Amino acid sequence: MMIQSQRRATFFSLIALVFTIGFVASAQTTLWRVKNDQGTIYIGGTCHILRSSDYPLPPEFDAAYKASSTIFFETDIGQMQSPAVQQKIMMQGMLPAGKTLKDVISEDAYTKLAAHLQKSGMPVVGVSRLKPSLLSVTLVFLEMQKLGVGAQGVDMHFYGR
Repeated sequence: MMIQSQRRATFFSLIALVFTIGFVASAQTTLWRVKNDQGTIYIGGTCHILRSSDYPLPPEFDAAYKASSTIFFETDIGQMQSPAVQQKIMMQGMLPAGKTLKDVISEDAYTKLAAHLQKSGMPVVGVSRLKPSLLSVTLVFLEMQKLGVGAQGVDMHFYGR
């Protein structure tokens, strides 16, 4: 489909242009409006987790939401919340049977991890089978929670609406 390919190329060119301009220009929010004679799209740079004090969002986000007929998210949020998908992610984030973190990270890193977890009141055995990638995401999320950052970010806010 030639027309569809041209539209897709135009769309991605617009996104590239917006991000290029966005890095050069100073902005009050992370929401950009791209407009031409065929219509308007809004592109929001969003956080997946926020503090309750981060709400209400800047008014530009609500205005863009109200002006839009369709919203696209980075992922299929409904699907990501399904127990089957969450179980699959968890299983992919686990080390193979018989392996633990002690086997895949340096002794120094393991010692520092164990000390950090003990200080946080979390036993190292609770994360010993996680791959380092899932462990790092877990640790970042736990530290963010300590700072009052919750699970609902901009994407979940608008998905809920």
